[in-house]
Formats: sequence, C-alpha cells, structure tokens
Amino acid sequence: WDFVKMSVLGYFMVWAFIFNTSAFCGSIVLEREKKFKYLSNVMGLRKLPYWIANFSFDMLLYIVPVLIFFVVTLALGNISNFLTTRLPYLIPVFVVFGLSFMTFSYAWSFAFQKATTAYRFFPFLNFLLFYMIPLIPFFGYQGSFLTKYIMPWTSPFVAFYYIFFTEQIILPVYNMPSYGYILCVLAVQAVLF
Repeated sequence: WDFVKMSVLGYFMVWAFIFNTSAFCGSIVLEREKKFKYLSNVMGLRKLPYWIANFSFDMLLYIVPVLIFFVVTLALGNISNFLTTRLPYLIPVFVVFGLSFMTFSYAWSFAFQKATTAYRFFPFLNFLLFYMIPLIPFFGYQGSFLTKYIMPWTSPFVAFYYIFFTEQIILPVYNMPSYGYILCVLAVQAVLF
C-alpha cells in the first residue's frame, strides 16, 4: 500500500513542479524581453548580484510550498505516517531537486524570445519531452541499464520521480538505482544546467 501512496505522490508532485517551471523560466524571459536586465545593468547592477537575487527569490518561491507540505505532513500525524518515517530521506531530495529544477528552468529560458511563449509552452515541453517520454522505458524495461542509470540524467523531473522508488523511500522496486546515485544525478544536473 505504501508503494501506491509513494508512486502517486511522486507522480503528482512532479506534475506540480512541472507547471511551476513556467514562472521561473518565463520571468527571466520577460526581464530580457522588456530589457529590465539591460536597464539594471545601465544603472550599475552587475550580472552576479542580478542572478543571485533572481535565484534567491525563485528558491524562496520554491521553498515556501515545500515547507508547507512538510508542516502539513507532520501535522497530520498517523494519517501521514508513510511520509513522516521517510522525512530524513525526503528533505535532502527536495533541497537538491530545487537546485536542479531551478537551474534547469533558467537554462531553458534562453530558448524563448517572448515571455508569453515561455509561460504557455514550457510546462508542456517539460511534461512531454522531459517527463513522460523518458518514463516510457521505466514502465517497459524496469531492470535495463538504460532505465536504471541513463534515464535519470534526462531531466530533474525523471530523477525526482525515480527517487520515490529507491530503497530508502520505499521497498526496492524494479531493481532501481540507489538513493545516493539519484541524489548525485540531481546535484550534477544543478551544476551542469
């Protein structure tokens, strides 16, 4: 029963994060489109403080709902026991996923010229190309090398979904890669994107 709860939780959490990507990607495109970045540069703001401020604000927008999720999980007590017993493993996952997820959205912001296009198109691009299509081997070839070790590298969303099937989160299912491997994948993605 815990397997069903965790797989459904993982699936819908990824959906929620996928549709949030438009806010993070679109805001960068909007600033570039309206020349806010250029204006702030003319006014003396350097690139590093600009990106640190954007990243900090977007991470705050990511962290607040995650904290609310954890507070509600703890407040529910026995009803959410399947989650509270796994909190020491879930907290690092959410931290590393947030970094990977944010840098992924920022990297893709350069693919769009108009903010409206980014707001409308980017979530569906993520859902199809970076979540559903890479998960096809997961459901068809669970034990293959491709499924275990290559597919988590395709996007942070796939790696985040895979984490719900590791030994520390749920019983070992489908001979999945280890919890540490998936955390490393997310950390490397955060740096690469």
